[in-house]
Amino acid sequence: MPVEMAYGVFFGPTPRENMLKLYELNEERKVSVIKHMAEIDEIQQEYAPYIYFTDAVGGLRGLLAQQLMNRHNNEHPVSCSSKCRWFLFR
Repeated sequence: MPVEMAYGVFFGPTPRENMLKLYELNEERKVSVIKHMAEIDEIQQEYAPYIYFTDAVGGLRGLLAQQLMNRHNNEHPVSCSSKCRWFLFR
């Protein structure tokens, strides 16, 4: 768990090991964000620039929404959602 690793950096018996694991996880997250941003750009987004659909895990959707907001100079809110959930409410 990332929280336990972060705690371990400061209070655990192997702080360097925990720090390196957290660094690796962060690098994986960066790659995932880049991959999913490319996928978002490839797909026709019917509700853009406000709502974008992605198959990214929940923890990445907020990061993707922030990147898309930055792309639009923070002029309006952006939501990234799973397409399955969206159509349940349609």
